[in-house]
Amino acid sequence: MISSQQNKGNSAIIFLIIVMLLVGYAFLVSVTQKNPTDTETKDGEKESSSNIVLPGAFKPYSGSGQSTTTTTTSGTKQTDEQKPKPEIKKITLSGSSSAKNTDPNKEYLTLTADTKNSSPIKISGLKLKSVASGQEAIIPKGFKTLTSTDFPGQPTDVYLDPGQKAILATTKSPVSHSFLLNSCSGYLGQFLNFVPSISGSCPLAKNEVGLDGAKLNDECLNYIDTIRSCQRPTDIPVKLNGICREFVNQNINYGACVNLHQQDVNFYKNEWRIYLGRTIDLWKTSREEINLLDENGNILSTLKY
Repeated sequence: MISSQQNKGNSAIIFLIIVMLLVGYAFLVSVTQKNPTDTETKDGEKESSSNIVLPGAFKPYSGSGQSTTTTTTSGTKQTDEQKPKPEIKKITLSGSSSAKNTDPNKEYLTLTADTKNSSPIKISGLKLKSVASGQEAIIPKGFKTLTSTDFPGQPTDVYLDPGQKAILATTKSPVSHSFLLNSCSGYLGQFLNFVPSISGSCPLAKNEVGLDGAKLNDECLNYIDTIRSCQRPTDIPVKLNGICREFVNQNINYGACVNLHQQDVNFYKNEWRIYLGRTIDLWKTSREEINLLDENGNILSTLKY
């Protein structure tokens, strides 16, 4: 009798244990179906906590070795490595042989813009400085077109086109200013001393506009045929009449040449003459190092000899 009652009690305990196991299993299933770290949106959709944006102070660090990403106006993403880099325009300082001259009237350097530059480079305001002596000079402004011996107006910044060069003379300018050579500049060299000399092929007097319409006789035209390129006549024959003499004086010279030809396609030459305005030489004859510096003191080119 006692044994039967004990068996019933044991069966009840086993049943209770099974029920508890089933309840526990059901609880575990419900937990795994809903992640406690997820949140629900207003539409009832689950949103993972891994999408939560960290505060700025706790964002993952992207070191200098990683590229940053920006969005262009077209909406495409572009890394720093893919961005077009600004052009570094190249310019070269040269002329050690002429820099060694101890006569300031003959001492000069040459500055040349690289032919691969895509646009002009400004040289006015750049500094030339000797590392050895500390001597320095600032490249001045100049005139693109000298229209007369008086040179009215104000000089402007000098720019070198790709492949263009500038002679940087230590001395003062024979015409008081720096200037760009043109097809009429040879006239200036007739009466003034330039180092290096200014040569060129000026338009011939006999081909100048206006000759056909002028009231010039054959004797005058024959004389004009003999006038050399870039030469202003200084000894016009007295046998020529007044009309001829006046025509030659007014039309065969630098100013008249510029007025007639400054609109020509090939009027301007590929060389500037820049004058630093010094009365003593600037550069050493040996063991010299000359730096070309920009306005921030960065070295653009160096000449050593």
